Amino acid sequence: MQYSQLNVENQVVFNEIFTPRNGYIKLFDQTGFLALIDTRTERVWFNQNRPLRSLNASINQIYATNSFVQEMIKDKKAYDLRTWLWQAVSHSDGLQLPAVNSELCFKLNIWPQLEAGSQRSDDLKIAACFALGAKVKDVEQHLGLSRESIEKFVAMAELIRLGDWIEQSSAKFCTAQQQDSAGQVSALRSFFGKLRKTLGL
Repeated sequence: MQYSQLNVENQVVFNEIFTPRNGYIKLFDQTGFLALIDTRTERVWFNQNRPLRSLNASINQIYATNSFVQEMIKDKKAYDLRTWLWQAVSHSDGLQLPAVNSELCFKLNIWPQLEAGSQRSDDLKIAACFALGAKVKDVEQHLGLSRESIEKFVAMAELIRLGDWIEQSSAKFCTAQQQDSAGQVSALRSFFGKLRKTLGL
């Protein structure tokens, strides 16, 4: 499955979600209210009557009125924004994710809160690689997991601001093959260094 570039309207929505000066914003789609988000504290109060799979390309946002905020947060539990978004995006089939170039390097700065289940073990392995900063293709080769699962992980992490694209020189993750190659180069340098000393070069 190839991920389409996030459409402009959706990109604007996520930019607004992660702009602290926006204060409280109301997230909704064509069928109604989804969640109230406090952009300053990164908390969310979501519509308990909507299934997580309901996020789709029609999501939009407006600034919430004071009266709506007071009504929504009164005696209700707030949730961590990124935790809720990770779960909502991962369960939503109708939301386009950003395109992922497997030749680029990505660094995970904040680990997602992963749900229990069969995917959790694979996601933990993926997170461990990208926590060091890694080329997407190298992680695909190293873990032997599907390209779809790894690119979806990176696309979601980028979308909800869990990490950033970095220069290859800043990536610390190395595959076993790269480590072996680096070890061989080091051994050769050591050998030639000793040879030069022995020959007085």
